[in-house]
Amino acid sequence: MKRLSLLAVLGVLAVVPASASAATSINVNTEADGSGMKCGAGEECSLRGAVETASEKGGEEVTINVPAGLYKQEGDELEVKDDAEVTIKGAGAGKTIIEGSGLTEVFEVEETSSLILQGVTVTGGNSDDGGGIYVERDAALLVENSAITKNHADFEGGGIYGEAGSSVTVRESTITENEASEGGGIGMETENNCEFDAPAARSAAAHGHSAAAAKPALSDFTSGLVVSRSTIEGNTAEGLGGGIFNGPCIPYRSEPTVSGARADALSEQEGGIEVDQTTIAKNRATFADSEETGIGGGIYDETLQVEDPIVNSTITGNFASWTGGGVANAWGLAVLVNDTVTGNEIEEAEQIQARGAGAASTKAKATPSQLVISEERAANLADGFSGGEALVRLRNTIVSEPAGTTENCEGFIESMVEGAGYNLDNPSKVLEEGEPDTCGMSSSDGDLVGVNPQLDSKGLQANGGPTDTIALLATSPAIGHVPISGDCEDEGDGPALPNGEGKSTPVDQRSEPRPGIPGRGCDIGAYEYQQPQPAPQTKTETPAPAPPAAQILGVKIASPVCASKRSFTVHIQNVKQFGVVSAVISVDGKAKRRVTGKHLRTGINLVGLPKGTFTVSIVAHTKSGQTLHGKRVYHTCHTRLPGHVYLRL
Repeated sequence: MKRLSLLAVLGVLAVVPASASAATSINVNTEADGSGMKCGAGEECSLRGAVETASEKGGEEVTINVPAGLYKQEGDELEVKDDAEVTIKGAGAGKTIIEGSGLTEVFEVEETSSLILQGVTVTGGNSDDGGGIYVERDAALLVENSAITKNHADFEGGGIYGEAGSSVTVRESTITENEASEGGGIGMETENNCEFDAPAARSAAAHGHSAAAAKPALSDFTSGLVVSRSTIEGNTAEGLGGGIFNGPCIPYRSEPTVSGARADALSEQEGGIEVDQTTIAKNRATFADSEETGIGGGIYDETLQVEDPIVNSTITGNFASWTGGGVANAWGLAVLVNDTVTGNEIEEAEQIQARGAGAASTKAKATPSQLVISEERAANLADGFSGGEALVRLRNTIVSEPAGTTENCEGFIESMVEGAGYNLDNPSKVLEEGEPDTCGMSSSDGDLVGVNPQLDSKGLQANGGPTDTIALLATSPAIGHVPISGDCEDEGDGPALPNGEGKSTPVDQRSEPRPGIPGRGCDIGAYEYQQPQPAPQTKTETPAPAPPAAQILGVKIASPVCASKRSFTVHIQNVKQFGVVSAVISVDGKAKRRVTGKHLRTGINLVGLPKGTFTVSIVAHTKSGQTLHGKRVYHTCHTRLPGHVYLRL
C-alpha cells in the first residue's frame, strides 16, 4: 500500500476530476429476489437482477438505487464480476437492508471488479470466508455510511474478508456483531511472503462522478485495509482478531520468513492496515484449541509491514482469552499515534486452568489446562508473543488499565521518538531501575508514567463526530502535555487531516482542533479537551415595576353616600399626573362608556341595576403606553341628587 508520511492522517481518499461520461443508473422496484431481470425501463427490477445487469456491462460505471425495504436473498450470493464497477446506493443503513440466505455470503466481488456500498445494511450472510462480503484478489470494496452486521464465517472475516491483493475501505460505517475464527469483524490477507508479486494499482474509474460533486476513485486504493471514522464493535473471533485480523497469505502463514533488514525489504510491499478516527470496542478473541489462539481482542496484526498506523482512535472494552485484549502485534511494526487504549481485558490464569480442566475431563479437543500460563500476557498491548520480529511504537498515546489487575503491555514496545514520546501509562511496571516500563515509557522521554489519565467514568459517549469517544475530565494531566513545538503545529509532525485548502491542521478523533485550549499544548490520546465556551448572555426583558399605591387610578362618585338607582357621575382623578388620555368605564363587568379629554368625567345610567352594591371599574391608557386600573364598590339608592346632569348611555 502506498504510504503517506507516517504521522499524517491516513486512509483519506483523493478526489479526482468529474467523469466526462454519465454513469448508468438502475432503479430497483421490487423486494423480491428475482434473477434474470434485465431491469429495462418500465420493467420489474430486483436487486439481484440489477447486479446481474450491471455485471453484463463490464467496465461501465453503474449506480443501482435501492429504496428502503428488506431485500432477502433466497439463493446464492450477489456477484459483482466481469470488470463491473458497481455502486449500490440505499436509503440509509437500517432502512435499506440486504439480508443473506444464511447459506452463503451476501456479496462476492470478483477479480478486477469493484463495489461501492452507500447507505445500506448487509446482514445474514454465512460462508467459509467473508460471511457478509468476500473480496477477491485485485478487486476493490468501499463501504460508506453503511452497516455490516450479524454475519458469520467459519474461518476468516465474519463481516468482510479480503484476499491478498484486494482493497477494502470502510468509512463512516459500523461493523458489528459478526463472527469468525479469525477476524470476527474484518479479516484480511496481505501480500507479504506470498508466491505472486504485488499487483499494480488497479485502474477502476471513479464512481458516480457529477459536475456538482466529484467522488473518490477506487484507483486510489492498492491492496490492504483502510478504516476511517467508523465503529467496529461487538464482533467475535474464536481464535485471532475479534475486531480485525490482518495476516499473511495462507500458504506461508505457518512459516513466516523475515530478515533483520525487514525495513528495507518490505518498504515497497503491499498490504497492511490503516486505522484512523475509529472506535474499536467490545470485540472478543476467545480460545479455539491451543495457546496460539485467543489473541488480539480488538486487532490482531501479522502483516510484516514497516508501518501499520493506528491514529486518533479509541480501543476499549475488548477481550482476549490469551493476550493482547486491545492490540496484538505478531510480526512487523505497528504504530499508535494519538490513541486511547483503555479498559481492555484478558482472561485470568485461574479461569483458563479451570476451564481447561473441565474440557479435559470430557475429552474435549481444547486442553488449556495443559498450557503453561506465562506472565507474558497483557490486557492492552501485546507484541512479539510468537517469537517473531515485531515492534510497537507509541506516540501521544494513553495506555490505561483501570482495574490494575493485569499488565498493560508485554513485548517490544517503545516510544516513537526518543526524548519526545509524550505517552501516558497507568499503572506502570518498571522492569529495571532507570529502564522504560513494560509499555516502553519513561519520564525522561516526556511520558507520564503511573499517572491516572482521569478519563470520564461514563466511558464511551457521543461526544461529537461520527464515533463514540472517551472524554478527558477537565483535571486530566493529559491535557496540554504535548508541546506546541512538537505535534501541535499546523505544519508539524502530528496527526492531521487535510482541510479544503490542502493544508493540514492537527485534529482529534472527532475532528476537533488541537490544541483545544489556545496557548497550551495538545492532549495525549484520541480526545482533545476543548476550552469551555462561556455561557451565552441572554437578554431578559425587565418588567415594568408595578405603580406604587399612590399611583393607583382613583375613581370618584359625585354622591357622598350612595348612587342614584338611575344615574350617577364618574370622575377619573389624577388625569394630569398620570398623563391619562382615554379610559373605558365598566359597571359590574359590562363596558358602559369610553371617554377621552382633559377632565375625563361622565354620567353613567344605572337603569336596571338591582338594589344593593355595584362595582365600577376603569381601564385607563396613558401617553407613555401604560395601562392603569381603578375599581370601587358602591351602593344604589332611590334619590335623584340635585345639581347633576345625567347622560343616557
